[in-house]
Amino acid sequence: MAATLRTPLVRFCFPELFVPKHQSKNPKPDAKPVYSLMMLFTKEAQQTKEYKAIEAAIEETIREKYPVGKPLPKGFKHPIKRGDQLCKTDGTRYKGCEDPDTVVISANSQYAPEVLNRLKQKLTKENGADQIYSGCWGYATVQPVLFDVDGNKGAKLWLGNVLKFKDDTNLAGKRSADKEFEDIQIDEASEVDDLFPA
Repeated sequence: MAATLRTPLVRFCFPELFVPKHQSKNPKPDAKPVYSLMMLFTKEAQQTKEYKAIEAAIEETIREKYPVGKPLPKGFKHPIKRGDQLCKTDGTRYKGCEDPDTVVISANSQYAPEVLNRLKQKLTKENGADQIYSGCWGYATVQPVLFDVDGNKGAKLWLGNVLKFKDDTNLAGKRSADKEFEDIQIDEASEVDDLFPA
């Protein structure tokens, strides 16, 4: 089995890190929900040693079962995709994937990842749900594996742990409450009666 690797700085998309969810709209009765994270690798991130190590580890994992010269099974799924390969049903690209040079890799696990902020403090559903969103940046640890489920074969990444590093525009278009009320100034020393006089 391949070693656990760390990504370079990537942009998070569709993070499901605190509550596992089914990846299919119509899951089978025995299907288990998973924690997942889609990661956007910029052109610059693809030049890093971390990205190249992940790319090489995926290829090595595939070739352990399917040596060079042995064809891959029909429909074999590869975890590395280009941004222009991911489109909505209406043909438009997801936000963050407009650049065709962007590489998109998803990772998932049945086990909850440990999620940290940039100060390496643990984030949970209670204190971190609003801090982890589509559009923020961070790092993750991953491990390439092969899968063969119900005739679907391919390679994928197991999700290890996650560190949120910095904020950015929310790709889902949702604004934070802090931004929407940032112009309201309230003196914390003021009494409620001062704010709402009779």
